[in-house]
Amino acid sequence: MSSRATWAISANDALESARRTIAEQQGGVARIKSSMASAGLAQASPQERLSDADLLFRTRDYERAAIVFSELVEKYPNEPNVYAEALNGLGETYYQSKQYLSAKRVFTRLVSEAPHSPRLQAYRGQAIARLADIALRTHDTSSLDDLFAQLNQEPPSSVEPMLAYARGRVLLAKGDTDGARRSFQAVPSSASIYPQAMYLLGVVALHEAQAKAAASQPAPAAPSPAAAPATGAPGQPSPSSASKRGEYVAAIDAFAAVTRLPGDTPDHQLVVDLAWMAMGRLLFESQQYQASVDAYNHVGRTSPEFGTMLFEVATVYVQMGDMTRAQRALEVLSLVDPDSTDAPDAGLLRGDLELRSGQFKDALATFQAMHARYEPMRENVQGFLNSTNDPSVYYQRLIEQQLDAVAAPSTLPPLAIQWAREAENGPEAFAVVDEVVETRKLLKRAQDLSERLTFVMNSAGRVRAFPELKAGEQAAIGVINGLMRARATLGQGLDDVEPSDVPAELGQVRQERRALQSKVLSLPVTPSDFQVRDNDATAQWNRVSQKLQQSTLEVDLLQAMVNGLHRVMADKASSGAAPDPAFAARINGELQASEQGIATFRTQIDQLRRAVEGARLTSGASDSSVFDDENVRERFKAALAREVMLVSRGDAGGRAGAWAGQVAPLLSQADQIEAEAEKMRRDIEEQVGTKSTTLLADVMAERTKIAGYAAQLDVLDQEARVVVGQVAQRNLGLVGDRLKTIVVRSDVGVTEEAWEVREEQQVRVRNLQTERARSERLLNEELREVLDDATDK
Repeated sequence: MSSRATWAISANDALESARRTIAEQQGGVARIKSSMASAGLAQASPQERLSDADLLFRTRDYERAAIVFSELVEKYPNEPNVYAEALNGLGETYYQSKQYLSAKRVFTRLVSEAPHSPRLQAYRGQAIARLADIALRTHDTSSLDDLFAQLNQEPPSSVEPMLAYARGRVLLAKGDTDGARRSFQAVPSSASIYPQAMYLLGVVALHEAQAKAAASQPAPAAPSPAAAPATGAPGQPSPSSASKRGEYVAAIDAFAAVTRLPGDTPDHQLVVDLAWMAMGRLLFESQQYQASVDAYNHVGRTSPEFGTMLFEVATVYVQMGDMTRAQRALEVLSLVDPDSTDAPDAGLLRGDLELRSGQFKDALATFQAMHARYEPMRENVQGFLNSTNDPSVYYQRLIEQQLDAVAAPSTLPPLAIQWAREAENGPEAFAVVDEVVETRKLLKRAQDLSERLTFVMNSAGRVRAFPELKAGEQAAIGVINGLMRARATLGQGLDDVEPSDVPAELGQVRQERRALQSKVLSLPVTPSDFQVRDNDATAQWNRVSQKLQQSTLEVDLLQAMVNGLHRVMADKASSGAAPDPAFAARINGELQASEQGIATFRTQIDQLRRAVEGARLTSGASDSSVFDDENVRERFKAALAREVMLVSRGDAGGRAGAWAGQVAPLLSQADQIEAEAEKMRRDIEEQVGTKSTTLLADVMAERTKIAGYAAQLDVLDQEARVVVGQVAQRNLGLVGDRLKTIVVRSDVGVTEEAWEVREEQQVRVRNLQTERARSERLLNEELREVLDDATDK
């Protein structure tokens, strides 16, 4: 009687299917080599990586663009085209992301290497122009002479628009208005920076007007040419209150010429908007108020200057006596740009205008809102100012706050930080802070990456770090698993020919083989099978990660409860209902112990998260921590070979024995093919080991460099700590004074509103008393007339 199982197939079909499968795997070794070669070719070429970096740059993903450009600069210094484009792209990436010191370092390198490389020479002029722009932005006047000399080294026939523009800006900074005019006029109308050059011609005209008026009266402060970027918003004239009509005609005409240019790009439109703003200011100074309003009104709602325009046009309306329109402009400003630098002054001016126009309730609401918004900021800043006089503490606070390392209650208000940045020497000082913060983030990211690479290289799944070797290993395992499927098919044939009653030894072997057969048939063979396995392995570690996230949320909940209990204890103490000292000490001790426990939990969760992240990186179809394929293959192969041997000697009858005789050569052929695949797999593992060792050595060298960079940063950090800290301390003090002034003025506004209401009520009372006296007088007169008439009768 046959022992045919539900999964059994006919013996002849099983034999034919196994032959086909084994024949397919015969070319496995060639397939393994082909897979490795294909994976190696799939790696991006330097030109493709350069295109990727350029795409990231154009989409303003500057962080990732800088990483790719840096990689190309380091890996391909001997490929002139790739190296030159990558080095210039890296400088532009830093420049556009406002990392000016890093951009300066890259462009300086480009200029110094250009004489030795024709390909870099093509970028030299633009790099010098960028260096001039950076020097003006960072107020590095000491380098202007050297940059000017380099600009003059360029032959006149090869002067590009960017170089002419840069030369003009340097000359303007040095006070040579005639030379600056000639340089700006040399920029052709077809150049992308033509609108900026035209704008600065207006600035030149303004400087000349200032020079003429300086002897007799003060004039508007000239804009710093450092405010004029090569491709962005130029500087802005800032008017004074003492100017004569017609004094700025030339400057106004120059700015008017800019407004007639097309705003075909965001940068060009910004230049046009700034030209309208400059015209509005100069017309205001010339006491041409309606013309000033008309100029301001050309600035659109989508312009970055729209908020500034609203505040300035409101002051023009006030000068014109049109309080209604002034209020309307200030109301719009409070909606579209509530965090602007002008917002406090705008709010106070709005309250004053409401007070003047008799809108007492609105004025009170405005002044109270100002107090409610800026008083907490004042207390926060003043509390920090009172806490220390050490400049290094100010520096450290700014660094920590940008690194998100400071608890929320002690965080300085972002608006206060913004105002401190905009104060005297603030841009330069905070640029150092920004560079230090960015460098620390990059070092931390590099350290994390080195740790992850070290973890991967020391793990069993390190082959995943080498795509071509991973493809080869996957192809080898596919061949081995394909052969195992052929063996499983032969096992199904055995189930067709074997009787149900067999000797105990054969029955035991057959039971073991059947228990493993479904697992063998599910082993991955094709690329799609391996992808499914990869997804399963990732999903398992994702589930572990989700559990860790749940634990994190539970810890956060515990922390919130502890914070709440701290607040309750503090509130009771401040309200005069403090609990018994012994009870309070016990509660505080328990809370402190809870916080220590929470900190321990966070550390453990962080360690587990790192382990899970590393496991996710190395998990895949051959991950032994997820799948037991090796053990399944060995056990099934041994069980099938033992079963075929027992059947061949007659333990399952003559028919089964004869069929097993046909199976034996197929198993021998499968063993030979599998041995070749296993040899290739071992060779691949050796290559993985060699490459891993090399890569680990490189990683350790990089970690040494990272440690050196961190040490250098610490040295620079210590040097900058006092100087930058002093600037931050002074500027935050100014911010505190400004916040105090705002709060005092808002309180004065509330007082004035109450006084005006009182005055209005007193006037009403006096008017009522006067009306009452008049009415009484009239009644008395009428009464006397009636009495006189009665007497006459």
